[in-house]
Amino acid sequence: MNYPEISSLINFHSWIFGIGVVIFLFVVTILIICIYILIYLYIVNKRESKFERWKFISDTLIRKSIFFEEDESASSGNLLLKVLEVNTFHIPDRVKKLLQNPHFKHVLITDLIAARQNMTGAAGQNLKNLFKQLELDKEVILMIKSNSWYLKAAGIQYLGVMEMVEHMNLILPYINNERGLIRVEAQNTVVKFSGFEGLRFLDSAAFLITEWQQIKLLEELSQLPGENFTGIDKWLKSSNYSVVVFALKLARNYFRFELYDNVISCLRHKNDEVRRQAILAAKELQTAATASDLIKFYGLENEKNKLAIIKVLEDVGTDAEFSFLTAILDEASNQLKMAAAKAIAAIGDNGMETLESYPNADRYPYNQIISQVKAEMK
Repeated sequence: MNYPEISSLINFHSWIFGIGVVIFLFVVTILIICIYILIYLYIVNKRESKFERWKFISDTLIRKSIFFEEDESASSGNLLLKVLEVNTFHIPDRVKKLLQNPHFKHVLITDLIAARQNMTGAAGQNLKNLFKQLELDKEVILMIKSNSWYLKAAGIQYLGVMEMVEHMNLILPYINNERGLIRVEAQNTVVKFSGFEGLRFLDSAAFLITEWQQIKLLEELSQLPGENFTGIDKWLKSSNYSVVVFALKLARNYFRFELYDNVISCLRHKNDEVRRQAILAAKELQTAATASDLIKFYGLENEKNKLAIIKVLEDVGTDAEFSFLTAILDEASNQLKMAAAKAIAAIGDNGMETLESYPNADRYPYNQIISQVKAEMK
């Protein structure tokens, strides 16, 4: 065999060997990936199984605590024992052992908070008692003291849901926190704990009170009996326009008629939304002068606030406002024309006649506006 043949044979065997190595490595890689996937699925399934077991234990414990009074009141002896133990629940040893696991503790806290949000009365109190008995409030306090802003906010919310009023001093420093979520949760919790008195944070509110936050605060206050609380007059003069907006909503919702003049003074505010809320508040706190007070500021307003004024006049206006409303029919905005037409038709007994006697009543767009107003009044 000559040299070229030997060289060719060597190259062929080298090529075969290389292919074999590649195939071997490919097969090994596939096997490793398959083994990894199997191990991963095993771990995931094991975790899910463990989580489901924890959820079952947590749900069972919560369910038993909710019906604690009903179950344990079968005899006077048990009732006396319950009173003496101040609603102490029996905690199985298995649960006590699991409480050493921070992951299980997190599951239990989350489930208890979710259950407490939907429970009131004795059942809600039982959940609170269980929360304290398991010393989960200490875990929540650690959340608040952590460096994580998300954990801080969640911890503050949890204390609020569980009505842990004794921890008020821990929450107060956060009512003006630069982190919006922490600040909102702290303010909501303080109001939950102290009611209207908790609104004192508005005295020095350094950040904007968002519309969503205002809704949450009003929702929290709606669950409390109305009180003749003080401070609204001060908030109406706040340099923080969002505080003024919220104060106007408070004055309107709680019918603070003594603040009418303060509300009207807000019509001079530089912020559009403050003026709009003042217009809406004036409607609820109306006096004999409300219509004339609003008309004075009509020419200075943007279209949105002009519409608000017209709609208030529809409710509080009298025949004396016919000339003012009729003049609006000459404005360029069809939206303002329509609002003025509705207001004219709604005022007094002769509103529709006044509208139909408008000089251009038979021309476009007035004829269509009047037809629409008639149809809506039927």
